[in-house]
Amino acid sequence: MNRHGLGRLFAASAARTAAAWLTGHSVTMLVCEGDVSCPEYGAENLGFTFLAAAAAFLAFSAPAMLKSLGKLRFEADYASLFGACVLFCCVSAYRFMSIYYSVGCFVLLLAAGAVCFGKGRLKFQIRDPGARASAAVTGAAAALAFAFVTAVCVTRYASYYAPNYDFGIFANMFENMRRTGLPVTTCERDGLLSHFAVHISPIFYLLLPLYCIVPRAETLLVVQAAAIVSGVVPVWLFARKKTGSNTAGILFSALYLLYPAFSCGAFFDFHENKFLLPLILWALYFMEEKKRLPMYVFLLLTAMVKEDAAVYTAVIGLYMLFGKKEYVRGSAVFLGSAAYFAGAVALLNSFGEGAQLWRYSNIAEGGFAALIGAVIVNPMRVLSECVGDEKIKFIVQMLFPLLGLPLVSKKPSRYILLIPFLLVNLMPDYIYQHDIGYQYTYGSGAFLIYLSIVNWTDISVFLKGNLKAAAAGAVCAAALLSYAATGARGVIYFELYHSEACIRETIDSALELVPENASVAASTLFVAHLADREELYDLDETVHKADYVAADLRNLTSEEAAAQKRELEALGYEQICCTPYVVAVYKN
Repeated sequence: MNRHGLGRLFAASAARTAAAWLTGHSVTMLVCEGDVSCPEYGAENLGFTFLAAAAAFLAFSAPAMLKSLGKLRFEADYASLFGACVLFCCVSAYRFMSIYYSVGCFVLLLAAGAVCFGKGRLKFQIRDPGARASAAVTGAAAALAFAFVTAVCVTRYASYYAPNYDFGIFANMFENMRRTGLPVTTCERDGLLSHFAVHISPIFYLLLPLYCIVPRAETLLVVQAAAIVSGVVPVWLFARKKTGSNTAGILFSALYLLYPAFSCGAFFDFHENKFLLPLILWALYFMEEKKRLPMYVFLLLTAMVKEDAAVYTAVIGLYMLFGKKEYVRGSAVFLGSAAYFAGAVALLNSFGEGAQLWRYSNIAEGGFAALIGAVIVNPMRVLSECVGDEKIKFIVQMLFPLLGLPLVSKKPSRYILLIPFLLVNLMPDYIYQHDIGYQYTYGSGAFLIYLSIVNWTDISVFLKGNLKAAAAGAVCAAALLSYAATGARGVIYFELYHSEACIRETIDSALELVPENASVAASTLFVAHLADREELYDLDETVHKADYVAADLRNLTSEEAAAQKRELEALGYEQICCTPYVVAVYKN
């Protein structure tokens, strides 16, 4: 064998060995518990890692042997190495759960791709499937996403981890809507109050018939999961139409389903904001298709989600005006949205608890006009409010999974669609609005997905062959690594459901002691399970003296639980049930 042949043999053997070692570590992280960031973790599990790596080396040797016999046309060892790198990066990203670590893993995958696909060692060819195959793949992925999100949310609720804010209030509201037709609650502001005094959300009445069919709290979670996942339909339709590729339909559908800003927020119970996502996407799709009537219908439905949802429809109006040159329709949508927003704010200020403009107090005091003035007079200060440490992390979490595609465009009009990202997520100092674990990413995220598709369409014109395939692979890698680090964290509730089965059953039995016609003050994580009561209060927020008290003891020390018991007994309550460190029920 000549020197060149020996070099190729050595390189292939090194690739196989590295693939086996990475696979061994991946299996270790999947099987062995513990903190993977601790130095001791690797040392303690080194023996297991060696065994797993040895087994992987033997497994990878089989295709390498077939390659040497001429049975395979690709370099098996480099295929094993790249596959092992993908596995290692995804598993370790899941264990570390850090978006910055995911960015580091992405760089590692780029390097691995350069090695494995360089010099023609591996070739990545994309064959465009038919429309039916594309629809079938997308549908299967959507079904899996729906099943996962639903299972996580229902399991979280069943395990008593869904708080009053914001699931108990909606469970109580829908039950009252079913009985009286009115969106009232007693647990939102510690007294009988219409939820529309806090947020104007007539969209709830479109969901009420579904709740009436199956009047359970879980129904809200299932309907919400279906609504979130349903947004994949306009994404698939638009991506195929815009790019002329069925593969692109699959690619962007996968990006949508893996996007952590949607999956993570879905795990935080029920919120009206999440219905913005499919409605905005449908409105944008019909805008592109120039189907005016359905576009207006979905714009109206979007505005019905919440009083500030008109911001999103106003932005669409501006985009139609400046981006699509539809001067009459764009102006009508913008002005109609502005009028709706002004009316909703006036209604809240006059008959409700007021618009929540206090969230922008870090920029200006005095309402919406003062906010606009601050943006005009001192834009640098506003910009500085958008780039704090937590907000930079949020920006990475929102843009890295899409590999920055929403920002890559030569058309200035498209940047209009970034206004909600700035206005809703980055400008306020309200911590939840720049956290992907909550509900404030769904409106702005819809625009980011849309921008990713239209900008990719422009970019892909300049990408040919392997370069285009590599770019598509890089986008998929960023989305997958981001999901592994954030979106997959919902599996923790499956573990809790099984490990805390006895605790769950104990709480179930204790809450059954509270009569259906009795008023009750319950700890925040118990409220949703008692939502069918006419009088229901959050124990930590109420000044009312209810007939029963259901106290969650899981996060209380013995001293805190004893102090709570003395306080309740001083108010005239008698303890009728108590399981230490779990639950206690008191009767007045």
